[in-house]
Amino acid sequence: MDTIIISDRAHVEQFFTKELRRVFSQLISELDENPREAKDWLSGPEVLHLLGISRPTLARWRDSGQLEFCKVGQKILYERSALNSFLRSNSRVGVEANSPSRTGGAK
Repeated sequence: MDTIIISDRAHVEQFFTKELRRVFSQLISELDENPREAKDWLSGPEVLHLLGISRPTLARWRDSGQLEFCKVGQKILYERSALNSFLRSNSRVGVEANSPSRTGGAK
């Protein structure tokens, strides 16, 4: 595994923004390319693994109403199409760390 040295906050934000964009783009492409192979409903652990997020993050998205879910007994399920919609609605174009809008300068 390569070691990454990040020297300041701007580089940290830039690195993680770029990496998240890559992961979400890859995920959306995979979901769009394999609709027949994909299950319609995903369990919490499947969503965690698929998105690479923590349980508290998934719970926050669910509890805030950002991500639709269905509860059957004690099991919580997430519809794949709702997950796709959530990802698309939260997609953002990154802003360069030193751009005027980022640093508060003239636009």
